[in-house]
Amino acid sequence: MDAQIEFVLGHPDMSDWIKDTLRHALARSPIEVLNDLEILNRILGAWSDGLTARASCREGPRP
Repeated sequence: MDAQIEFVLGHPDMSDWIKDTLRHALARSPIEVLNDLEILNRILGAWSDGLTARASCREGPRP
């Protein structure tokens, strides 16, 4: 696990957002982090689904 964390933190193509989030998460309780991840997953999943659905409606049916 430590190697994966170091990989993400050291990789130049990883976003600053994910690196900062990972650093903050490591300093918190794992239960709190999992709860926060569940909330983010639901909110961002619904947000993404909405954007995808709107984009599909604008494009119309595919041949």
